[in-house]
Amino acid sequence: LMIRSRNKTDWEVRNVGFMGSGLADDHAFQFQADAIGGYGLIENVWANGKERDDQNSTELGGVYLRSPHAGHIDIRHTYIEGFGNNAVYASGVGKDGGEDGSVVLENCYHRDNTASQFRIGSPDSAIRNCVAVIDDPDGDRGVYPDSGDNRNARGIWGKHFRDQRVENTSFYVSPDDVNPDG
Repeated sequence: LMIRSRNKTDWEVRNVGFMGSGLADDHAFQFQADAIGGYGLIENVWANGKERDDQNSTELGGVYLRSPHAGHIDIRHTYIEGFGNNAVYASGVGKDGGEDGSVVLENCYHRDNTASQFRIGSPDSAIRNCVAVIDDPDGDRGVYPDSGDNRNARGIWGKHFRDQRVENTSFYVSPDDVNPDG
């Protein structure tokens, strides 16, 4: 199952749960979105892609904000765990060719995702009242797509632009994590 909100404006996605694994063959993220000059809301989303019950962990990422995003998206009350790509990848909108849309993540708890728990990269974007935990000693989180066995994880990854804020947010990396030096 994948949710896409592409080239849309004034949309909301609330109270959705994902569990299980997926391969990054046709798409790299569970949820792809943008708000073309308008507003979008992602709220109360629970997603877990960790290995369990003889099922492989997922290579997919959690939420991806596409580079055409030119409006504003609020992401609130999300729990994203165990994905092989970023929990929330929102820096592409700040790259060359991106439309500089903003995103604010509030009251989110992201845990054990490869690459990063929170990734922002456009002006006026923020992470507020969030928690990132990296504590996966058994390596149950997904591997980064096409990387062999890369489980390198970061709390936050800020790229591309100034005027990004991290407020009232905590990050923890366990020394017992599968890749604590990441």
